[in-house]
Amino acid sequence: MHESIELAKDAFFSRMEDCLVKSLFHLEKHWDVDHICFRVNSLEDYEQKKESFLKEGKLLSEVPVGGRLISSIALQAPIQWRDYQLDLLELPQPKEGRREGTGFEHIEVVIDCSFESLLEKYPHLEWKKKGLNKSFNKELQLCFGDVNIKFHHQSLASVVCFEEQPAFAVMLRHEILDKLSEFHPQVAGTLALGIGVRNSDVDILLSGNLDKIEKHLQMYFSEMEDFKLHRKIKREKDSLVASFTLDSIPFELFAQEESVFSQWAYRHFSVEEKLLKYANDPFLEEVKKARAEGLKTEPSFCKVLGEGEEDPYLYLYNLSFTPIKDLKALLTSKDFLE
Repeated sequence: MHESIELAKDAFFSRMEDCLVKSLFHLEKHWDVDHICFRVNSLEDYEQKKESFLKEGKLLSEVPVGGRLISSIALQAPIQWRDYQLDLLELPQPKEGRREGTGFEHIEVVIDCSFESLLEKYPHLEWKKKGLNKSFNKELQLCFGDVNIKFHHQSLASVVCFEEQPAFAVMLRHEILDKLSEFHPQVAGTLALGIGVRNSDVDILLSGNLDKIEKHLQMYFSEMEDFKLHRKIKREKDSLVASFTLDSIPFELFAQEESVFSQWAYRHFSVEEKLLKYANDPFLEEVKKARAEGLKTEPSFCKVLGEGEEDPYLYLYNLSFTPIKDLKALLTSKDFLE
């Protein structure tokens, strides 16, 4: 990166370290710092910085959000901080009528707990909750002044990947997440990971009283094509599964009483995101090959890793709590990370 950008990055992370220490906020070691945001103060500056960053990486997307464009750029040389690898940079246009400073402004962290639990644990800190009103990719922001942290439940790479799928447009057009909002819907599964196969469905996890959820699903989705709904015991827990087809896109809704972030499907998704991020390209290709040969997602990951053969679902569940440092060490030991 340009020397001035390097200096700005170093100053940003030095300030971030100070704020974390003073606030007593603890970043869990198995959470991943997903990407970093660089702010600009004019449209001209936006174009100049975009051109500059594109010399260091590849444009993944440039989409309108809230009336302004936001570019997502994959960096050739990831930014390193602590044990984290920040290989994505977000560059937003300035908001109309709002004067932004120029420089790194916030990092975004993928967490595996509810936003409510963070608010309860750190009530003394300054939080911005506007992002909780979003239907997809909700966010919670912790404000330290000139440096900030945004929290999400899935990575920017997964968000961008899913938004490029036809299924995403169908989900938005029919307001699926809005209809499910009281049950804390969370998108997971292979489409967001970029390893879907033909007829892969959109997986949406739900949490709440199963009787109430069943009535709700009957009311909103029973007229959908191929609608099915049944109860089952999954890992000794009562579960509800509903499926239907909408505009040729298959959907599967999975519900349990416990938080979606404790459900095995989400825990698998969260660690699969991190494995795909930190592993090299051959790892991804091997996983895709295993999927194409008919293996389900979790057995595919375990086959490529050479681990968890007896119970790949249990293995990945346990792996989801592994610190980033140890996850990287595992990939290194398997020659999937240099």
